[in-house]
Amino acid sequence: MSAIFPMRSESPGRNFVPQVLTANSLREGHVVFLDALAGWSSCLRDALVARDEAAVQGLTIVLENGASAVVEPYLVAVLRQADGSWRPAAMRERRRVQGPSIGSEKSAVCWSGRAA
Repeated sequence: MSAIFPMRSESPGRNFVPQVLTANSLREGHVVFLDALAGWSSCLRDALVARDEAAVQGLTIVLENGASAVVEPYLVAVLRQADGSWRPAAMRERRRVQGPSIGSEKSAVCWSGRAA
């Protein structure tokens, strides 16, 4: 992992937990997720989900080659829901996906993610 792009893995143990790469867009400051086309989406459902360590390494390589549009990228653990969608494992990340809790008109939350 690169020192330029600090990553925190949510799965330090032997049991791997799927992860997505998240950041804030440089222009608007919105929460974004790396998608399958190496772009950034504001919807978790568009996120590329890394299901093993090799996929996580692939995410970091993509990031190192083109993260100029985002700030503070890091890995977030996600959990598969019964309906096949993904949601962040940590409450903090679930709140980030939902957007500001005060003064926001955002009503729809983009939850599900695409597996790598």
